[in-house]
Amino acid sequence: MKKKLLFVLAATTMLFTAGFNRLTYEDIFLQNEDTVQAHIGIPITGTFIDELLSQWAHNFYHLALAQANEANAKGELHIGWEIFWIGDRYTGVLENGDFTHSGMAHPQDVIAGFNFDMKEEKPLTNEEILDMKRSDEILKLIVEELTKAHPDTHIFEPDASWLNHLVLTNDGVMVVLERGTALPGSEGTQRVTLSFESLGDLFLLGKDKS
Repeated sequence: MKKKLLFVLAATTMLFTAGFNRLTYEDIFLQNEDTVQAHIGIPITGTFIDELLSQWAHNFYHLALAQANEANAKGELHIGWEIFWIGDRYTGVLENGDFTHSGMAHPQDVIAGFNFDMKEEKPLTNEEILDMKRSDEILKLIVEELTKAHPDTHIFEPDASWLNHLVLTNDGVMVVLERGTALPGSEGTQRVTLSFESLGDLFLLGKDKS
């Protein structure tokens, strides 16, 4: 079967922030072939981040394709996106979805957090956002938020892997936890937003997020 590659550009929403607006588009990467059918959405912003996200989408598709080929299986990949503008300076992007193929017992979470300094035109590492030398304090805050949301559910022992997926938002730093990481798998993927206030000096980008 011949491979088909299709790109679709469609306007999705107008975001208003800091006295001006940004028109965000969705780039839908569709790849249909014998092995993996994929739908990967990424935001198009007209800035340097577009190329980085597009490259990630293509790379992830080929990783999924290789995994399905290795298992001699057919698969499906579905990924959506969310974007957060924090003043004029910072942007957070969450790519979230799932991948499954006929050789899997359960779908595999797809989670990727991206954070950018729009002034410096560079990606931000997690270590530039939070003080990872004090990761035990950050993990304690996550456990507290999970306990509030799931008071009757057993929470697993926290470890550094909980801090793999961080996304800057208008309300604070979102921590995305893969299913089965912090709570039983039946609870699904978890999102915990740590407010800038609760983080205090654990948040390294400073109080002025404009």
